[in-house]
Amino acid sequence: MPVLVNPGAPIYVMEAYIKWFVEDCSQETLNSFRYFQGSITGRLRYHYRTVVYAQKTLCAPLSYGHLDRDGDKLWLGIAVVDWAQGVGLGTSMMDLLLEYADKETIHLSVDKDNYRAMNLYKKFKFEITGEGPHNFFMKKIFDK
Repeated sequence: MPVLVNPGAPIYVMEAYIKWFVEDCSQETLNSFRYFQGSITGRLRYHYRTVVYAQKTLCAPLSYGHLDRDGDKLWLGIAVVDWAQGVGLGTSMMDLLLEYADKETIHLSVDKDNYRAMNLYKKFKFEITGEGPHNFFMKKIFDK
């Protein structure tokens, strides 16, 4: 069972885990999760929450998720390394991030051909609110 890397860890600890995570992802995964094409450290500074699940014995990062603010919107992003997909890590990450969001409306963007992610988001009641040339915009509004 994976363990949660302390979400309150210093930024340099999270940065190290995320760099390791990015190195372990296939190019296909990185192409669909373009969030880290820029500076990892620069992005981490704006996160409301950053979460990494790691394999317990090796401490190898298996999945990554975050909540960050852009103006008045709360955005969610998650990714799971290729070799650990399909075992519930995305669901566990979503459960945790939705709890951290504390019933605030959450926005995300997903590639149109990322069917696995689309199914996960629909399972959590995200709805499509718009689209770009290669992606859908989705949001989840909680019942108050």
